[in-house]
Amino acid sequence: VVVWIYTFGDANGNGIVNVSDVTYLINYIFAGGPAPVPLFITGDVNCDRETNVADVVYLINWIYLGGPEPCLY
Repeated sequence: VVVWIYTFGDANGNGIVNVSDVTYLINYIFAGGPAPVPLFITGDVNCDRETNVADVVYLINWIYLGGPEPCLY
């Protein structure tokens, strides 16, 4: 049995949501970097079922401006 434990916004899978996840998402979206880990949905912080620049903006807003936390499906 495989159990996935993950946090929305933790795109790089290191257990912490911070600016490194923003960088990871930018690299994935614009430079063909690796997809968010462990699951693709960890990069979908606004729960629109896509990982794109809107998620980067959402994450920056949360980290730096106190915006809404990454959502949960």
